[in-house]
Amino acid sequence: MALAEDAIRSAMAGRFLKGTVDQVVAAARDKAAEMAANRPLPGRGHDGPVRRDCPIECLGLPARAYNGLVRSDFDFARSMRPTVGEVVELAAGGRLEDARQIGPRTAEQINGALRKAGFEIARHHHDHR
Repeated sequence: MALAEDAIRSAMAGRFLKGTVDQVVAAARDKAAEMAANRPLPGRGHDGPVRRDCPIECLGLPARAYNGLVRSDFDFARSMRPTVGEVVELAAGGRLEDARQIGPRTAEQINGALRKAGFEIARHHHDHR
C-alpha cells in the first residue's frame, strides 16, 4: 500500500497542490481498504461456511487452479466469476479436466478445496473420447 501511495505522489508531483495530492492519496487508501475488505482473494480462503452461491475466491485455491477456472471456456452464469456451486457441478460431472487449462493435478486441487469446504464430490469420470 505504501508503494502505491508513493507512486501516486510521484506521478502527481508538480501537477497539483500538495493538499490535493494528499486528498487523492487518502481517497485511494480508503478505496483500496474497502476493496480489500469486500473481495476475498485467491489463496486467502473464506471466513465462515462456504456456500454454493459464494464466488470461487472463497475456496482459497492455488493460483493455477483459480486461473484455470476463470480462464476456462465453461459457460458460467456470472461471466468471469464462477460460483462454488457451478464448480461443484463441474466436479461432480467429472468435467473439470475438459478445460484446456486444467489438468489432473489441478482438478485434484480443486476437488480437494471443495471437499475441505464441506462439499461431497462423487467421482464420476468423464469420457474424453
